[in-house]
Amino acid sequence: MTLDPSAYYWLAWLLVAFLPRELWAAVKTPGRPDTFSEWIWRSFGVPRKTGPLAGRAPVPWARARRTMLAAFMGALSGHFVLGWSAVPLMVFGVGVTAVIVRAVGWERGK
Repeated sequence: MTLDPSAYYWLAWLLVAFLPRELWAAVKTPGRPDTFSEWIWRSFGVPRKTGPLAGRAPVPWARARRTMLAAFMGALSGHFVLGWSAVPLMVFGVGVTAVIVRAVGWERGK
């Protein structure tokens, strides 16, 4: 089994662009949710294990949002690792995009 060539671009982006910024924010602001991944988890209603919001999902439709994120991540993994079609990725990507647009446009200040 070989990886899809696009997986190498994804891996390069992860190592060069995403992880340095994410780690820098985590080190510079310990204990504060200032990282991109923390914001994404909060946008999708993934409950925290520690801190003031522990155990709560402070967004509407949190279960549906988490299901959409899980389906998208499954389609993404299947596409890169198993060579599945990109169609499920695009279908679930629409839902993920809608959640992110809603989080940025209407829920950001809360």
